[in-house]
Amino acid sequence: MADTIPCDSTNQLYTPARQRYLTGGSNWDTQDVHFYLVTADYTFDPNHTLVADIPIEARVASAQPLDTMSENGWAKTPAVQFTGVSSDVAISYVIIAQTDPNFPTNEEARLLEVFYDDVHNLPTYAPAGGTFYLIYDSSFGGLFRL
Repeated sequence: MADTIPCDSTNQLYTPARQRYLTGGSNWDTQDVHFYLVTADYTFDPNHTLVADIPIEARVASAQPLDTMSENGWAKTPAVQFTGVSSDVAISYVIIAQTDPNFPTNEEARLLEVFYDDVHNLPTYAPAGGTFYLIYDSSFGGLFRL
């Protein structure tokens, strides 16, 4: 049975991501988006830029690329499914943009977008191989707004 992590949390755009959105360097509707569950081994810094800024031991699981859309200034996506979750305790999650789908393991092509540290049911512990879903409160509007 899969657990659910509903989230109507506050969030923080990484400063470089905010700049990319404001200058047209990022486009929520067209970019390849991924999510990572993250442990306390990562300390948020608004100036972090790349997934490489998050220690590998802090990355509990990643979600597959998602369909994304924007509506009334809100970035949105359907529920996010994390499969194969390790047994580490996740306390937050991040959203990244994969800028070069031909090289998915290239850390230089995986840009940090948003950090969430206030999520219902986190911290969470999952047995190795577990599945979690992030489901957003539709009354909140979306993931973030520019």
